[in-house]
Amino acid sequence: MDWEVTSLGVRVRDVGQMIAELYMLHLFKEIDAGEWLVEGYLAGYGKLSTEEAFRTAIHIGCHLVVIGGTVPDWGSSEDVARVVALGRDMIVNGWTKNKAWFDGGVLGAMFV
Repeated sequence: MDWEVTSLGVRVRDVGQMIAELYMLHLFKEIDAGEWLVEGYLAGYGKLSTEEAFRTAIHIGCHLVVIGGTVPDWGSSEDVARVVALGRDMIVNGWTKNKAWFDGGVLGAMFV
């Protein structure tokens, strides 16, 4: 454990970062367990309010853009472009509170 950076975090940022990291396993490496881990994490974490879900989606999107766009050797340039575009779409749809965009996908579970 890295105690030097231990702190109280902002819930939606912490949840968003965790989900983004798990989801990138699926997005870059096509590891289906990445989506299953996201679903299990959300089920175990507990219900988010609608506002928290949208803010979490924005943080997931930011993580995909910033981290997904800069991690070396995770995928081809096409993979990176696809993940960054998905991150952008999450930010926009989270910001505009477009719940329908998330329905049917793994992140739709945030809005139950």
